[in-house]
Amino acid sequence: MVNLRSLTSGIATAAVGAAAAFGIYQRFSNPPAQTPPAASTGVAATAGVTPPAVANAAVATGAAALEGATAPRLPLDAEGHLAHVRGVRDFFDYFLTARSQLSDTALDARVKAAIHTQLARKPAEAEATQLWARYDAYLSALDKLKTNDKTEPPAAATLDFDAIARSIDQRAQLASEKLGEWADVFFKDDLAEQRYALARARIMADTSLSAAEKVSRLEALEQSLPAARREALARERRDDAVRQGIQQALQQGDSPEAARAAAAQFGPQAAERAAHFAQEERDFRDRYAQYAGQRKQIDAQSLAPEDRERQLTQLRQQYFSDPANARRAAAFDGS
Repeated sequence: MVNLRSLTSGIATAAVGAAAAFGIYQRFSNPPAQTPPAASTGVAATAGVTPPAVANAAVATGAAALEGATAPRLPLDAEGHLAHVRGVRDFFDYFLTARSQLSDTALDARVKAAIHTQLARKPAEAEATQLWARYDAYLSALDKLKTNDKTEPPAAATLDFDAIARSIDQRAQLASEKLGEWADVFFKDDLAEQRYALARARIMADTSLSAAEKVSRLEALEQSLPAARREALARERRDDAVRQGIQQALQQGDSPEAARAAAAQFGPQAAERAAHFAQEERDFRDRYAQYAGQRKQIDAQSLAPEDRERQLTQLRQQYFSDPANARRAAAFDGS
């Protein structure tokens, strides 16, 4: 159940709500990060299986890409056909992460060579190769759709939720056209999550609703989700509550034992990590206190700004060997 107190704190300012809404727009108005360049016509045009000898020549042009990594396994059914599961998309997306290192031809060859290596002499080889071409055609069309859209992103305060909804529907239609029966396999869960997030953002941004009314509508929206998703959200809220408790324990300088107890419900490993972080936090605060004493001596010297900053940088490096902790100390200095 959505908690009124947590909701009220979540919408304490209009700026927070606007920022969340703008994040929704940014997320839905851009193609996936894995989208290759629009000019990947070589992939979309080829639906057959590439012989290994041909593939290897192009693969050599991008030998460094994905070095040391292993492609996911393509899932198959009992008859050796490609299984209709999300893991097939994960296989393709693995290679798309290297698009900036490979030409379109080399990327195409890498995918087809991997398909052949995994599926040689199985019915799924031709199926996966043809599906790769269809997926590439979808991504190319999606990239072109973004290129043709000259609309400037709106300011968060004037966000058009209806336009975002149309954009989601447009992309869903495009997936259906290019991928057919695979569209749901690849994107059903993503689209459902996007539409849920958009509906939630609408409610959160509705200034005509009171906090209690928002609670009621959010609860109704959540009840419309599948049971598994509702359970996942409930777990996320429980986990968030525990994390907040751990964070509060760390901020208050509680003992590692207290942090361990706060994280115990996550299991013994999580409890030990929490205790470790608590000890690190205590060590940082102790070290910062010593550092702050030395910093006061530097401040008392009335140095020129550049000399003061140079000495403070050296002092932070002396007390904090971890650059992240040195940056954190600098942030504490300015707080």
